[in-house]
Amino acid sequence: MKRLLLLWLRGKRGFKISANQKDEISRNLIQLRKFIPSLFARKPRTLDEVDRWKATEYRQFLLYTGKIVLKSVLKPEFYSHFLTLSVAINILISPQLCRQYLNYARELLKFFISKGRTLYGPEFLVYNVHSLVHIGEDVEEHGHLDLFCAFPFENYMQKLKKMVHSGKSPLVQIVKRVFEMESTSNCQLANLIKKVTHRRPNNGFILTDQSCCEIVQKTNQEDNEGYEMFLCRVYRRPTYLFQQPCDSRLIGVMKCHQQDSVMKRISRKNLHRQAIMIPNDHNIVFLAVLHDF
Repeated sequence: MKRLLLLWLRGKRGFKISANQKDEISRNLIQLRKFIPSLFARKPRTLDEVDRWKATEYRQFLLYTGKIVLKSVLKPEFYSHFLTLSVAINILISPQLCRQYLNYARELLKFFISKGRTLYGPEFLVYNVHSLVHIGEDVEEHGHLDLFCAFPFENYMQKLKKMVHSGKSPLVQIVKRVFEMESTSNCQLANLIKKVTHRRPNNGFILTDQSCCEIVQKTNQEDNEGYEMFLCRVYRRPTYLFQQPCDSRLIGVMKCHQQDSVMKRISRKNLHRQAIMIPNDHNIVFLAVLHDF
């Protein structure tokens, strides 16, 4: 993703975006900040700060926000090319989708590489871009991308830094702190189940029937299996945000009309995926959160 952004910002004439386009994308990113759920560690930043973006910010742009902020700003052929990569990685990062659509994701990545040469020239084909063709093999062998990506190690860097209190023997200090943590008897396991809330921007969900909902309030009621019930605004007849390279609903990206909704009580067991929920004209766009945290 970083490669594409730098080509758009600093590349040759023909695919370099204008100053106005850059400002529009940056404004779009800032406007999205209030819609990003708290499970994301970082909110979107402007393209002026792209050199200081962390890897998780590039991932957020590739998987989620890029689909929104680039639409109608990039030329159609460049936006479609970006979507090819975005959809492929959305598939490969999902435990469910990667099993069913692995071969399709492979074909998308091959097309992304070959089309990239046409759009950006032979200099586009750096090692990292060419390596994309092998990701499908890695997913087939090891499972979805989150099972072998490096993001957990990047996220742990801050903890490692806090373990070091001086410049002398940093590795020794880290080893001592790790042993101290492992020997602590009253440590608690992290709660793997995210809290369900009615507060924005954390109340958007994709349901098990693939419809979209916004939790309005808790009901203090349970279903017949003991699952908590919520009063939800359920959006009917979700449609696609884009159709190429596939119907966006395949990867949990849906567009719903704000007025086409009904209030229902929904069981917690029917909340399939948390979603980013973004107002867009008279619609609301839902983007299912597919990756692990």
